[in-house]
Amino acid sequence: EGYLGLIIEPIQVKKVMQECANKIQIGLVAMQNITLTNKIDEDSLYVEADRMRLKQVIINLLSNAVKYNREDGSISIECNAVADDRLRISVSDTGVGISQENLAKLFDPFERLTFTHSSIEGTGIGLTVTKQLIEAMQGTIGVDSIPGKGSTFWFELPRAMGIFNFDESKSWEIAPLSETQTPANSEHKVLYIEDNLPNVLMITEALNQRGGYQVVNSLTAEEGLELAQTETPDLILMDIQLPGMDGYAALQILKNSDKTCNIPVIAISGDPLSADQQSDQKAVFD
Repeated sequence: EGYLGLIIEPIQVKKVMQECANKIQIGLVAMQNITLTNKIDEDSLYVEADRMRLKQVIINLLSNAVKYNREDGSISIECNAVADDRLRISVSDTGVGISQENLAKLFDPFERLTFTHSSIEGTGIGLTVTKQLIEAMQGTIGVDSIPGKGSTFWFELPRAMGIFNFDESKSWEIAPLSETQTPANSEHKVLYIEDNLPNVLMITEALNQRGGYQVVNSLTAEEGLELAQTETPDLILMDIQLPGMDGYAALQILKNSDKTCNIPVIAISGDPLSADQQSDQKAVFD
């Protein structure tokens, strides 16, 4: 457990999966008309895990299932016993699928897969971190995929046996995007241009805990540029690798506009090589 500071406890799979599914429904699923079906209906299924880390894993897998799906596609969630002391949770999608060659690289750090006939750039470090979290909780993770038909990401964790009573006040929560309202004492509006939902939820929660911020999210640079004009944010957080226009191109446009040139723009990226490009740009991040 080490530096992660894990708090391992019995967690009801049905409840935590429904909480994560609700957040994804509020976010990207509705935008792409993707159907999300939670097939977990047994109240007696519990795993031994850290609640916060487990939610991070599930939201990451669900977010990828949306991102690499097709329009009008579907996602299904299941939980099955693979042994007396192990449960397997699966997230299946009807997306582009992954070739056998790329499957072997999928959990490697900084490996970016190329999808034919797709604008998707890759999975970045998300699955590497997911694997590390699962293994820290004494679990295993894997994937089965058929190119052109879809993928199933699964992870197994130790099963918790018995009857449990929980203090709901200890449950770790991230406010859904639709519930991110301006606090009564809000002073600062933050525009976060980011296409990765777990990142959006993490930053939103961090600012909500601090208080005095309203977070507005855009999934693309193009939409973000429009919001920068209409919302006049006090601060812009910019992902570098975005679908379509990248963060550097968007920054150039922001700095060339009289209405947005004075708004501070901070770059946020999971790619350590992104910072090396900074010296080559005419406009620089704050």
